[in-house]
Amino acid sequence: PMGLGALTYALHRDRKPGLLVVTDINQDRLDRAAALFPPAQVKEETGVELHFVNTGDMEDPVAELRAITGGKGLAANLPDMDADGNLPRDYAQEEAEALFGSDPRVFRQSVASLETDESGALTGIVTKDGTRLPCELLIGATGFAGCRADVCEAFGVERDKTVRTEPGRYRTSVPHIFTAGDMHRGQSLVVHAIAEGRAAAIEVDRFLMGYTNLI
Repeated sequence: PMGLGALTYALHRDRKPGLLVVTDINQDRLDRAAALFPPAQVKEETGVELHFVNTGDMEDPVAELRAITGGKGLAANLPDMDADGNLPRDYAQEEAEALFGSDPRVFRQSVASLETDESGALTGIVTKDGTRLPCELLIGATGFAGCRADVCEAFGVERDKTVRTEPGRYRTSVPHIFTAGDMHRGQSLVVHAIAEGRAAAIEVDRFLMGYTNLI
């Protein structure tokens, strides 16, 4: 729902993109979105060139996504700027600028390296253009990037992009270890994770007791 809401917003706002690329690793979700927003119809009604792309099927997602734009690359989402190119501001940015002399927000920057002190604690980041930014906490908002190999290896379970189970089951290759949610089905909605947690609990109960009264 959040993804479809963002798509609806992008297609019906005053300033529309010329090209809009929607990515996922679940083809069923992409097919559903494409049925709700047929690209040909969207192009005719809004002028936006819309693509639905399964990056899970791509050998080199970065190169193939860049090819869609003719090699130009895709621009990150940015807040609306005014006619002079200024970002919208609220009291938080105004206070920060009064204290530090500049707007603290930085967009379209890639981290080249991290800086730490003698104890290994993070102290700053260096961007690809050489700018150093003081930093004590760095959060990577990457979404679901697949199961971590070290976690799967620690538990001894087999994996591909997700932990392997028999179709429709939650028990892994290790008989007493079960999986559910994103580790089981891949990136999905929280409602699916909740449902899978309940279903996995039933399977665990049956495994331990030989039967289950859970429904």
